[in-house]
Amino acid sequence: MNYRLEAEFQGMKIITAFNGESGWSINPMMGSTEPQPMTAEQIERTKLQADYDGMFYNYAEKGYTVEFMDKDFVDDIEVYVLKLTTPNDDIITSYFDAENYVLLKSSSNMLVQDVETEFEMYFSNYKFVDEILVPFAIETKVNGNTAMNMVIDEVTYNVDIPDSMFEMPEITEPTDSTGM
Repeated sequence: MNYRLEAEFQGMKIITAFNGESGWSINPMMGSTEPQPMTAEQIERTKLQADYDGMFYNYAEKGYTVEFMDKDFVDDIEVYVLKLTTPNDDIITSYFDAENYVLLKSSSNMLVQDVETEFEMYFSNYKFVDEILVPFAIETKVNGNTAMNMVIDEVTYNVDIPDSMFEMPEITEPTDSTGM
């Protein structure tokens, strides 16, 4: 289960990669242009993102439990509300369009560096790609504030990607003023 996300923000390239066991990132917004290994907490969160089949597909085999909560509304759209609990006791509440059965919103409260943090993701602008409905717009809110609006230009499937894309690059050692 490999995962790689590349994004550009204010002219800076951010990369997150995961090879199924370990991961790394380059995030100049956090003060480093060198690859940094993921913490155990980041690896657990990335495993959820890297699950391309979706958390609900074969959920029991993954050790998750799912509970139907109720019907509700996201904006003016009637939704089914499902609560998914991971083996780490993370709870993710998902809101599926009751008519089209696509995910419109997910929310969770997770510990991030020992601080309880609320995450919400809103999915929209669904388009078919190889007969699969894919959201081309994703808004992420952290503690109620928009942290990211992602607009996806293209989705492709069945592309050969070398394993090296998921391995952490060597950290370049700084040289002193003599070039050594």
